[in-house]
Amino acid sequence: MGHTHTVSYAEKFTPSAGLKKSLVIIIVIGVVIAALGLILTIMGEGASEGHGATAGHEAAATHEAAHTTNTPHEHSAEHHGGPVWLTRFWSALLMNNFFFLGISLLSVFFIAINYLASAGWSAGLKRVPEAMSAFLPYAGVVMVVIFLLGKGSLYHWTMEGITDPSSPNYDSIIAGKAPYLNVPFFVGRMIVIIGVWSLFGMLFRKYSNLEDNTGYGDLTYFHKSFRLSAIFLPLFGVSVSLAAWDWMMSIDSHWYSTIYSVYCFATLFVSCMIMMSLLIIYLKENGYLENVNESHLHDIGKFIFAFSVFWAYIWLSQFLLIWYANIPEEVLYYIPRFKGHYQPLFFLNLIVNFVLPLLYLMTRDAKRKMPVLKFVSVILLAGHVLDVYLLVMPGTVKDNNGMLIEVGLFLVYLGAFLMVFFNTLAKHRLVPKNHPYLEESLHHNI
Repeated sequence: MGHTHTVSYAEKFTPSAGLKKSLVIIIVIGVVIAALGLILTIMGEGASEGHGATAGHEAAATHEAAHTTNTPHEHSAEHHGGPVWLTRFWSALLMNNFFFLGISLLSVFFIAINYLASAGWSAGLKRVPEAMSAFLPYAGVVMVVIFLLGKGSLYHWTMEGITDPSSPNYDSIIAGKAPYLNVPFFVGRMIVIIGVWSLFGMLFRKYSNLEDNTGYGDLTYFHKSFRLSAIFLPLFGVSVSLAAWDWMMSIDSHWYSTIYSVYCFATLFVSCMIMMSLLIIYLKENGYLENVNESHLHDIGKFIFAFSVFWAYIWLSQFLLIWYANIPEEVLYYIPRFKGHYQPLFFLNLIVNFVLPLLYLMTRDAKRKMPVLKFVSVILLAGHVLDVYLLVMPGTVKDNNGMLIEVGLFLVYLGAFLMVFFNTLAKHRLVPKNHPYLEESLHHNI
């Protein structure tokens, strides 16, 4: 593909009946798989009820021993309240909702950094991340619902009496964190953060679409978007850290890492660029986005490659220092992942999300070819879903994990995300005709 000299400024995306049908089928298949997973989990619990008394005595003995030895992490290995199938459901819902909410949020981040960097190459494809950001308020509402209804299964620090010294559930470590980790403050932060993110995403889309109706050379809305980006990025840096600490790290409420939020940012930004590449390739394969050429794909591929390496750097930085120091309160997080039930997935995560892009995307040609980029992007998308899976499951379901519920809900979310994306994309022109850097994008050639 060479760079494009002519472009249809009125180009619009029209979702076909076949596409809509396919998305509905994806959602239905996801619901069926998730339901099957729930049924099998419930049946498995029923089959193990005969061993329940023994298991209960063992758990009680372990708990009593922890109190006797005054272990600071006495509660961390305990199973959360409620039946296993319910914990599995809420955990899978949290995992998938966080993943797709993160993709939507990081698309807003991508828009903002391109405005502030005065990047011209991305002007011709900016309607794709703008449409991706439209899913953010939907996932945000679900995130609030997940916490309000599923907190007992997901977050140990919400257990009744856990900060009360007279309660048998008292945990001195969590009690020390109570000024920050308490339900009213948590919900308040969540609502404010999601509201701010959704507002900025909406304003970026609004200004971008209003720009189409101005005269060529009118920079009113471009300057508004530029100023909006300057406000958004500092707020993003603080809010994404709070969200990572609250929604994910507080699952393992005794443990903390100073770069945990950077790790979450890395995996979500790579996932955002992967999703963007797949959506752009889909649109090009169906005759849209003629102005996007090999050089644009090359730049997206460089983002995927660079932040895959960055993700691996943060992964190694967090793991290696904790492993080397071998301090009990720090290694608590890694024991089930590195040596326990999740060990095969732990190393598969590193291989897929670092070794694969390192081998396949290092060369210039690989980043410029749609078949190669599409293949790597599909594998990496699954790899980063696995990464988020490992952030959630060891701390919530412990060894009672599986894949059916999680995969089923992933398909439901994928179908819903794509529905919102394509419906948003169809409402406006694919080409931002009055963007001041559009000509630079049309002639982008590296």
